[in-house]
Amino acid sequence: MFRNLSLLLIICMAAYGCITIQRPPVAADTSTTKSKTDDVKAVNNQKSAMDKASVARVPSDNNQEKETQKSKTKAKIDKANQFARDGLYREAINAFRDILDKEPDHIESKRTLGILLVKIGQYKEAIKILEKVARSLASDFESNYYLAEAYRTQDQYADAIFHYKIALSSNPDHIQTMKALAWSYYQIRYYKAAFDVARRLRKLASGDVQIDIILARILNKMGNPKVALSLTKKSIVLAKKGEIPYLHSVLGDIYYNLDDFKLAEESYRSALKDQPLLAGALMGLAKCMLKNDSNTELARTYLERAIRLKPKLIEAYYYLALSYEKSDPEKSQKFLVHFIKEASGDPAFLRQVMDTKEKLSALKKTNPKKNNFDDLNSF
Repeated sequence: MFRNLSLLLIICMAAYGCITIQRPPVAADTSTTKSKTDDVKAVNNQKSAMDKASVARVPSDNNQEKETQKSKTKAKIDKANQFARDGLYREAINAFRDILDKEPDHIESKRTLGILLVKIGQYKEAIKILEKVARSLASDFESNYYLAEAYRTQDQYADAIFHYKIALSSNPDHIQTMKALAWSYYQIRYYKAAFDVARRLRKLASGDVQIDIILARILNKMGNPKVALSLTKKSIVLAKKGEIPYLHSVLGDIYYNLDDFKLAEESYRSALKDQPLLAGALMGLAKCMLKNDSNTELARTYLERAIRLKPKLIEAYYYLALSYEKSDPEKSQKFLVHFIKEASGDPAFLRQVMDTKEKLSALKKTNPKKNNFDDLNSF
């Protein structure tokens, strides 16, 4: 019995040893769970940031449209500029007008359009455009230079001088601008200012015959005809064939100023032999002929031709009036009235204006019924 009990006890103990003891559940590790959650959030945030950055790098439809328009405009400008470089000014002008129709404030296109208009002789329109450009591009050399050139063609010398000087402020030794400035001063009888510019010019370009012509004319008007004569004779020796007629025309003016009418006439004839369309030489030759009373009718022909070539040659009307004084007094009076109307504000014609007024007053007394003198008292 005890033996059987022992065996049973052994079997029970073996069975107990095979039983797996299970521990009670343990609470979850909150720090580990939180760490995993933060990692997920960080990944999500990083992905969101990357998505936003990706969106920012992709241009919007509006930006793409602007870039496309900019590219098209550049291509049009390149094409227009190529037309201009090839000398196809009309085509270039039309191309720039097309650009400005779509982009009215495109300043570079306005600038180039204005310059091209000056080059083809549309000065009034060029002035309107370049005035606006010059305000936006105040220090731009070409805008101011070509605007000044346009003003000079319209005899608006004060405006021309203003813009030539602005152009020179950015390019002080530009020869062509200085020539134009000196000549503009000469045209409005600012001889001292013209002389200062021309003298500086000659130091910069001593072999330039055009500068010698300008300087000689200035010296002649300033009462230094002998100095002008010496300068002109030296220039003739160095001048090219095409420049000599202009120098002979200057010589004629100098000799006329020195009362050497024979040499003056010879010089004018020499000038016209090689260059028959020199209005100044035509008028000068006519003046000599009237002075010598050699051939009034031919002198009148020269004066009429000079006026056709250069309608603003005011002095020619005075001498044309003199040529008709004996043969057609009424026509002479008409030319005198025109001359006094155009020349009254010009100090260079002071003596001739006074002489003309005296002639007209005398003619008015002898011809009271004529109405050619109605405007005389308004001058």
